[in-house]
Amino acid sequence: MSGLLIAGPAPCYAANAVSRAIERAQPCTTVKAAKFGVTIGVDQFKSAELENLKIEVNGDDAKISVAGSLACRTSDSATFRGDASARFSATMELNLSSCAIIQDTVRIVSTGGTYGFAVDAFKDAIEKAIESSISDQAKALCK
Repeated sequence: MSGLLIAGPAPCYAANAVSRAIERAQPCTTVKAAKFGVTIGVDQFKSAELENLKIEVNGDDAKISVAGSLACRTSDSATFRGDASARFSATMELNLSSCAIIQDTVRIVSTGGTYGFAVDAFKDAIEKAIESSISDQAKALCK
């Protein structure tokens, strides 16, 4: 069995499932910034959007590519309000018969927002949260 699924900007179930999984992972909880000697938590999840989701299946192997963005913000009661965002790309290879992840890579490709520099400081933790989210959704393919 061989197939190809490409999802673009139009909403689709798989993209929504991955976005929701990223939200459940709460990748923003570690993001903190300092301003005027005060530590500010940019730790409220705002959104996750997938621009592209591509799944290729060839026999028992699946290759998944994702490009998207996530946004975090300060709480409404923060002294210094603001936000942070990150664009990311991810690739994963999965064996569908064993559900084993063969290879996975998540990379923050750019940051922005008032406290975008804070995303850079916590890049590893954010990438790990995104990786875990995509991995969980990918493993659902073989169930």
